[in-house]
Amino acid sequence: MSINYLKTPLGRSLDQFAHRKVLHGIRSLGQALPCEIVTVNGALVEVKFEVQSGFTLPNIVVPTSNSRYIRQPFQPGDQGVVFPADARVSGITGQGGGTADLSQPGNLTALTFFPISNTANPPPDPNALFLAGPGGVTAQDLGGACVWKLTSSGITATIGGVTVTIDSNGLSVTGGDVKADTISLKTHLTSAVQSGGGTSGPPVAG
Repeated sequence: MSINYLKTPLGRSLDQFAHRKVLHGIRSLGQALPCEIVTVNGALVEVKFEVQSGFTLPNIVVPTSNSRYIRQPFQPGDQGVVFPADARVSGITGQGGGTADLSQPGNLTALTFFPISNTANPPPDPNALFLAGPGGVTAQDLGGACVWKLTSSGITATIGGVTVTIDSNGLSVTGGDVKADTISLKTHLTSAVQSGGGTSGPPVAG
């Protein structure tokens, strides 16, 4: 019977053993990988990995880097990178429950999608904040009491029951009044009124 330890030096065997253990540990860690969004489902996106490897990586559903205050309108085809957390994130993303512990998560289970810039999409003004979306831009307070929307057809601002619209027809106000200082467009009076075709004075508060 062959006695292998007499043929293989102990130092070499220990080195190879440690090397295999380290590689196994590295493979079990999450990796930051380039990817592309396939579908969007609310705050979550399904991504496919844009890497070549010896095996097929499955599409996975991950949270995005959006916050409750700024929500980017991610679209299918948007590209980015997924970054791993050191603990599972499902408890704070709504995908699961409970509080994370420090046990090692699966290498594809603690990833978050982050968008990445592209040379084909430079900002129109490098010194200004640029906001755009397929359907326009919406800005509002958290409760939605005051909403400002910019679309391809114009700008709409809504607060309470008053809506102000600026579009190709001009400016209009619905449900409210327009005032210059204290002079109301609805109730103002005209000063120095003259009969016939004379010239009247400027409007005054009614």
